[in-house]
Amino acid sequence: MNIKKLFITCCVLYTSALYADPVVKVNLRFKAMIIDRSCTVSSESQNINVALGRWGTKNMTDIGDQTRPISFIINLSDCSATNVSLSFKGQKDLSNPQLLALSNESTAGNVAIQILDQDRKLLPLETSTRPIIVGSSKNLQLSFFANYIATRKNVTAGTADSIANFVLNYD
Repeated sequence: MNIKKLFITCCVLYTSALYADPVVKVNLRFKAMIIDRSCTVSSESQNINVALGRWGTKNMTDIGDQTRPISFIINLSDCSATNVSLSFKGQKDLSNPQLLALSNESTAGNVAIQILDQDRKLLPLETSTRPIIVGSSKNLQLSFFANYIATRKNVTAGTADSIANFVLNYD
């Protein structure tokens, strides 16, 4: 009879321990994407500064007036993908969401940055380039252009900076 009481007592104690609230609760969230094909972004393409120059407001009086496009290059190496496309992400301009808005710290007004593909055609934000075939060298040099564009009449002078990130897509 003592063994039976001991067994019942142990069961009651063990059951209450199973349902007790833990002293510390930890919530973990994991997010990842596993891919089998990729490219390495070269070190000179990881932090690109594109100097768009100094431009007079007298040259940007009407909506759509633009400065001269300035080229920049993104170099990729060790590509194991067959095709690569690229898109840019950043804060969208309120007047035209295809354009990159100036940073909140910028003091210029009524102007945005447009990103152009290698053919100097507008590449809207979050829109991928056409797929580019990776050759036998496994290296790619992707050419783009950027310039200022007036989004409203009478651009105001000041600093006109912005930040964009690029996203690689693989086929």
